[in-house]
Amino acid sequence: MTDAIERRIREWNDEEMNEVNQMLQVLEQHLYREYLPTKINGPNFWRRLDAWLGNVEKQDSKWAKRMFKFSTELFFVGSKESEEAMRYSYQVIAHRWLSDQVGCSLLESDGARRLQTAVERSWFLPVTDSLDINRYHHLNRIPHSIGNRTNLHAAKEGDDCQGIARQSRRHGIEHIVLVEDFVASGSQAAKAILSLMRAIPGMPILFAPLVVCPAGDDYLNRLSRTYLQFHYEPVLRISRDTLITEEIDQSIDKERASIREIAEKTYDDVSDGRPPGPEAPYHPLGFPANNPTGGVTVLFSNTPDNTLPMIHHESRKWTPLFVRDSRKV
Repeated sequence: MTDAIERRIREWNDEEMNEVNQMLQVLEQHLYREYLPTKINGPNFWRRLDAWLGNVEKQDSKWAKRMFKFSTELFFVGSKESEEAMRYSYQVIAHRWLSDQVGCSLLESDGARRLQTAVERSWFLPVTDSLDINRYHHLNRIPHSIGNRTNLHAAKEGDDCQGIARQSRRHGIEHIVLVEDFVASGSQAAKAILSLMRAIPGMPILFAPLVVCPAGDDYLNRLSRTYLQFHYEPVLRISRDTLITEEIDQSIDKERASIREIAEKTYDDVSDGRPPGPEAPYHPLGFPANNPTGGVTVLFSNTPDNTLPMIHHESRKWTPLFVRDSRKV
């Protein structure tokens, strides 16, 4: 912890802030220091926290205290949590689905052998390159007959879902399991999945993402009800109650409402004066501008763009807590 943070805590002289500080030290030690975009080429967490609070300190000291507490309320998915989600995605969700597909039970004498055969005749693919499919394979020691581990989005963009169909036929693939680390609205995943289903009609497809937001969960559930060949089951669903949305009733939820107020009133600094619209940072409550998510998720590998921009967006007037490593397109 930096001297500047210690000074703030002494000046606040607030027992709640002392407790928050203790919690924050645990989170920093076990989670926050893992954040990849700043792990090597960036200031440590305490210096980033000091700068983040400094963004608002001159405007309202109460905002700095609320942001200090808010830094302990983020949904941070660390590398160990990510690995556990990968394990569950494969060993629980995929195994259960494949068992249903081939009609076997592990209680049967040949159940384990039949499940193993089903796994060997399955192709495990990421929807985008956001999920490290090699890590997923190595962690779960998945036997495979296809060395190609392309991602589905790239195949769709390159009009190569037919290539996936050809390789599936060539290698005797009977099931496709799709994985992804984080799903926001679900639109990107759905487009890629629909392209794949058109390329391989009737092929049983499972989508088992690690983390999904409410909008994406709704979208993908509708998709699974529409197409019999498609099954959807995430590892973890983010609750709507954790989001910082425009619908929050301040009289009922003052804590989340206070974060929404800070996000809205600091947006001019966060965005360098750019109004809400189709370009980053999109909206005070994140992506998309026409229906912002208000997310509070930070993955150890990066921060999603539907998380509050005040957390991840860097500008001339704003230093973020977990800077997002954005793609240049």
